[in-house]
Order: sequence, then structure tokens, then C-alpha cells
Amino acid sequence: SKSEAVIVRDLRKVLTLARNDKFDEASQLMESIKIIAPNYFEVFRVAAFMAVMMKDYVLANEYYEIAIETDEDRPQLFLWYGGFRMRYLNDHEGAAVQFERALQLDKKSSMVLREYARNMLILSQFEKAEGLIHDARAEGGNVAFKDELVLNDLNAQIFIRRSEESVRVGDYKYALEDLKKIRNFISSID
Repeated sequence: SKSEAVIVRDLRKVLTLARNDKFDEASQLMESIKIIAPNYFEVFRVAAFMAVMMKDYVLANEYYEIAIETDEDRPQLFLWYGGFRMRYLNDHEGAAVQFERALQLDKKSSMVLREYARNMLILSQFEKAEGLIHDARAEGGNVAFKDELVLNDLNAQIFIRRSEESVRVGDYKYALEDLKKIRNFISSID
């Protein structure tokens, strides 16, 4: 509709202003958009994004929660919120919950699977991360070159971090096995 197009245009303007460090102007425009479209999830997602740019993570968290309350059927909201919790709050358990909720809504999203795998890698849950990467490859079909690079990097990171963890606990045999696995993995990449 015409009114949605105007809101989207204004949200883009908010992002442009925020990217140019014009936060006062962006905030004023955002306040008027929130009055016009209080039930549109994108309004609060953009507000959260702007709050992150301003390094106000408490406010960003609130806006993500409002966006989700506004529309709980959008897997991308849970993906973005999980990414925010993972990158800015270092709340990896909370991020895992959000990624899981995103997967409940879209089981085939290679982006959700990839980000969830990255988060599980940080939590040293290597088997879970491997399974998610496998699923992302299976769901991705003809994976774009950039996505393939990211998946390969995550795969390599699993071997490296699991090897480091094995050394940390004194299991050198298992650490060497993972180093052999990474060598074989890298050799297998086209």
C-alpha cells in the first residue's frame, strides 16, 4: 500500500541519517514513524539497529523484544535478535534460543543454520555446530561462493577449536586427529 511505501522510505532515511552519525535527526524521524506505524515490526527492528549504532545495547534489546512481540511469525527477527545477542551482549545461550526459534519458523534457512553454528562454536558445542553446518550445506543446494567460504571457514574453525580444547584438557591424541581432519578437509576443498 501507499502508506507502507512511505513508512519504508522513511525507515531508509532513518538508516541513512544514522549511518551519517545524524542520530538526533534519525531519532526524531523514528519517533514520528513509531506513532504512525506502532504495529509494524520493521519500525522496531530499524530502531534496534539504530540503537546498536549508537552503542545503546539496552535500548536495542528492548526494541528487538518489541519487534518480536509485534510479529512473532518472522524468522528473520529471531535471526537478527540472536545475532545481536551473540555479537553485542555476548549472551550465547540467549542467542541459541533465538536461533532455535528462527529455525522453528524456517527450518531450511541456511543463514539461520550458519549463524546458529557460529554461536554453538563459541559455546564449544562442536557436534551441534557440525550438524548445523551439514544442514546448511544440505539446505543450501547451489550455495553462493561467499556462503561456501563462510561454511568452509566454520568447518575449519570446528577442527581448530576442538583441537585446542583437546590440548587444553591434555588429550593430545584427539587433538592430532582433529589436525589431520582439518588437513584432509582443506585438501578436499575445490
